[in-house]
Amino acid sequence: MNRPSHHSPAHPMRWRGPLPTERPQDDMVRRLAIINCIVFAFVNVLQNPLNGHLLMSKYWLTADSLAAGQWWRLVTHMFLHGGTMHLVANMLALYSFGRVVEDELGGVRTLIIYFAGGIAGGLLQCGLANELPLVGASGGVFAVVMAFCWMRWNLKVTLLLGFVIPLHLKGRTFTYGLLGASLVLGWWYSGDVSSVMGQIGHWAHLGGGLMGLALGRFFFGPAIKPFFPVRWGGGDIEG
Repeated sequence: MNRPSHHSPAHPMRWRGPLPTERPQDDMVRRLAIINCIVFAFVNVLQNPLNGHLLMSKYWLTADSLAAGQWWRLVTHMFLHGGTMHLVANMLALYSFGRVVEDELGGVRTLIIYFAGGIAGGLLQCGLANELPLVGASGGVFAVVMAFCWMRWNLKVTLLLGFVIPLHLKGRTFTYGLLGASLVLGWWYSGDVSSVMGQIGHWAHLGGGLMGLALGRFFFGPAIKPFFPVRWGGGDIEG
């Protein structure tokens, strides 16, 4: 995918490119994925199942822990995962969408989106559905995905449903579908912890996604049409 220069004055977006203090070789998304994998390995491989569960219970997020003033759990829960597929799905989505966001915004702003999304998702989940402890990077990942969708609001992108089935959707269509599904599923399975779907943090997905949209709007400015392609010096550059 060809991308225009970060420094062209004709580009309609703002806040584009890394901050002056960032080094070009920094790869924050890759580092986030590695940290998540290391934590998962430590909890689930180096520890026996009982000790691993006890260790997670000290860092996962619950409404009671927030009421007790343990606010650090809003961050620590983002690096815990309930199983291999949970980790793999989150890290694949983070890397696939996050590397594009980081290329456009730089590592620091991408980290802001990730952590702000995770915190917002955690707060919404605890406020609306506090039946089960919350673990996982999904809130932060949803924020990064929604920031990507804002960048491609009026551009069709190819997404893999279940990492297998290709879907050709505009960023806005994917946004409405993903956030709408999170809202409906969160409401439908509210209070139901007996089913697999009821044990998923749908409200955390919704809260993280909304935060990602808000920060995408802040960093990039309003979506315009057409967002891509944009003509640069007589040549066509397509996203």
